[in-house]
Amino acid sequence: MLPIDVIDRAHEGRCTKEDALLLATVPLSELFALADELRAEAVGDAVTYILNRNINFTSMCTGTCRFCAFREDDGYKLEIPEILRKVE
Repeated sequence: MLPIDVIDRAHEGRCTKEDALLLATVPLSELFALADELRAEAVGDAVTYILNRNINFTSMCTGTCRFCAFREDDGYKLEIPEILRKVE
């Protein structure tokens, strides 16, 4: 069970490194319950979303990032008319 002082600091938004280490050791159900309390305090039950209007006009990249799923060996490049269709 989480100590009250750790819970209080979490609600105040001022957890210490030691608090974070302790949070990593508690049962997930306790951690999830605390996270749900903090979410409810911050935003209540409001749900929002954002429409992503970032148009990727090419997947041609010279980078060799090992974590990136964007770059393709057989890349594409959209022509202006296709980009404009996506904007609409």
